[in-house]
Amino acid sequence: MPAFLKPLLFAMLIMVLSLGSSCARTVERNKVNSRRILFQFTVEGTLALSNPNVTYYIVVNAPKTPNVPIDEATQGPRINGANVNLPNSALEGRLPFTNPPLGADVESIWTHFYFIQGTADGKGTIGLGRKLDNGSIEIVQRNYADALWSQTSPSSLQVQLLFSDLGYTDPATEAPSNLTFNLATSDNFETGFGFVFDWWKGNLPFAVNTAATGTPISDNDITPNLVMRLIPGKPQPTLPTGVQASQVNLIGYEYRVLEL
Repeated sequence: MPAFLKPLLFAMLIMVLSLGSSCARTVERNKVNSRRILFQFTVEGTLALSNPNVTYYIVVNAPKTPNVPIDEATQGPRINGANVNLPNSALEGRLPFTNPPLGADVESIWTHFYFIQGTADGKGTIGLGRKLDNGSIEIVQRNYADALWSQTSPSSLQVQLLFSDLGYTDPATEAPSNLTFNLATSDNFETGFGFVFDWWKGNLPFAVNTAATGTPISDNDITPNLVMRLIPGKPQPTLPTGVQASQVNLIGYEYRVLEL
């Protein structure tokens, strides 16, 4: 080989190795950010996606405690009602899981929430909010991408909950072995009183495993009646005009954790 070609070939080899390493890092980064929970909830009747005065909530506690299990009984979201110390003009004064414990309530511990609200065109909309480190709440997304949610039946809706949206850059090293969830139905997310129409199984949070097994896990809530809980300082909860009890009565969920 001519001597003048050796430096050129060496430079080309370094470039190829660098590109290969970069591609590997890109593939790995995309892989860890692709983990998601396919979460579906079901109501007794048909979803009220055409009524803006109905909101469905998926409330999540997603702390950064790697590989440590979370006790859903003591470290889960609770549907204790809107914060009675704040007016309806404040977001915390309308969200039905921000009130301090009432009576025998357990404290509501949560980090994120998804809200599904009816719209006049009947399609509904989904948004994502989170609690900041200083305790205040912000809306991260008001219109979740259409590709990430769908109405799977007149009674059921599925949402893809991305681990990256829950604050995990790398779920394998940052996420606990389970997250804790709760479900609720309430009045208008932006103008309501924070009524509690219904909650999951006597206001009991449940665990959602974080391992990407792809195996469906489900549970049912067979309680026949709505909660319609009265919160101190709030009006008596009433269903919006045209809304039937079955449309806000939560009866089931199913989830799978996937790596896409």
